[in-house]
Amino acid sequence: MSDAPSPVAPRPAAAQRLGLWLGPALFALTLALPRPHGLDPVAHRALAVVVWTGAWWLTEAVHAAVAGLLPFVLLPALGVLPAREAARGYQEDAIFLFLGGFLLASALERSEVHRRMAHAVLRVFGARPRPLMFGFCCVTAFTSMWLSNAATTLLLLPAAVALGAEAKARRPDDPGATRFAQALALSVAVCSTIGGLATPVGTVPNSILVGAARNQGFDDRVSFFAWILTGLPLTATLLVGHWLLLTYVTARYPKTLDLPEADGAEARRLPWTRAQALSAGIFAATVAAWLWRSDIEIGDGLRIPGWTTLLANAGVLPEAAARHVRDGVPVSGYLKDGGVAVAAALLLFVVPSRRGGPPLLDWDAAEKRVPWGVLFLLGASFVLADAFEVPRGGGSLSSWFAGALRGAAELPPFGRLLLLAFGAAAISEIGSNTAVAALCVPIGFAAAREGGHDPLGYGFAVAFGASCSFALPVSTPPNTLVYGARLVPLGLMVRHGLLLDVLAAPLIAFVVSFATR
Repeated sequence: MSDAPSPVAPRPAAAQRLGLWLGPALFALTLALPRPHGLDPVAHRALAVVVWTGAWWLTEAVHAAVAGLLPFVLLPALGVLPAREAARGYQEDAIFLFLGGFLLASALERSEVHRRMAHAVLRVFGARPRPLMFGFCCVTAFTSMWLSNAATTLLLLPAAVALGAEAKARRPDDPGATRFAQALALSVAVCSTIGGLATPVGTVPNSILVGAARNQGFDDRVSFFAWILTGLPLTATLLVGHWLLLTYVTARYPKTLDLPEADGAEARRLPWTRAQALSAGIFAATVAAWLWRSDIEIGDGLRIPGWTTLLANAGVLPEAAARHVRDGVPVSGYLKDGGVAVAAALLLFVVPSRRGGPPLLDWDAAEKRVPWGVLFLLGASFVLADAFEVPRGGGSLSSWFAGALRGAAELPPFGRLLLLAFGAAAISEIGSNTAVAALCVPIGFAAAREGGHDPLGYGFAVAFGASCSFALPVSTPPNTLVYGARLVPLGLMVRHGLLLDVLAAPLIAFVVSFATR
């Protein structure tokens, strides 16, 4: 028996210790206080559950996934939702969509496709600092469109750090080389967040909005293709804005540096392995299936039928009636994006990485790489969204919050969206963007319905705003990673992040108002 001391978990911070008791205390206080006017007794109990869950999320008193299990226990126990309905929230299609995305990320990392992407940046953009910086921004954002922002940061940060270290080694006394290295690391973190806005699988708040929108009957408007029409312009604009701010305002790295041109030639000599080609091929096929699942409208009267429509026409799926609906169920609802993601994951587990060799991904590797807790967190957000609508006849949390927000209805449409986006971004600077989206997307939907506005526009403003928090190390996992590794000074992160926050809110309001009008 070893005499070595057993490892001891780190002592929780003061805010965490306070939050551990604050959550149940606020829960009890909410139930004990007189019920607000216009709020149903069942909705009052639902509010208490939201308060406890939100307190644990925002203070990180326990792991976010653990807090995400509270609604599953408390909502049925308090008579808000039956157990079957509460459990259904943890089985939404969006959860399997995220699971499939995690597994795809694991396969790409395992086969080292991300290293090829870093070499490709040098080949395409060269070794001049400013074009190279923009290239890294583009590659990081594109990768984060399909993978989580944390996974994207972990995949690409080593390449960025190595390149920055090379620049500093060649010019050890040049502060410009240090600024370039810091800017490169910060760009990986920021662009991992920016890229996630473009697709429904890019970040957890997006998945929360997709699930909430589908529950409200907006399935077609949050399809993969429809989302990209809204998210991609925002991502592209923010990407350029970030690069301009970093280059000319906050970091101001030099125009020329000694950077390793040879890496581009080395990349051309690297052969594609079978595992890399198959992983990249499955990834590309998955993206194509996501984009083409639903019909694509091009101009007036021109429609490219999606593959689900083709299956319906072939008799595999139920026959399509008007607008591809049968018995009130969209045909595309039989096969959704989560099914596509899981089908791709199944291929990863059966396609061999080499002739007679192991598969591209095995369960032991997947089990270690997939952040399973995020799936519980997603499920909690869907269950809480259902709780906001109870009781259906009136007096629900949604209608009550909407009444409290009536003052915002006096603002013009752009002002309402700006207020929602900026408010969500401000709260997310100190709280989890997932928690903010889970709590505020239902409120945005309710406020929109109360004022006779488009609920999806409000939902987009909240979800995008929750993701656009760039200023603090705790704002996003990518910020935490680069700051925790001592790659970016706090002053640069705060200065650049605040300017980007100020730029992001009006951009979100403009893009959303244009896309949803």
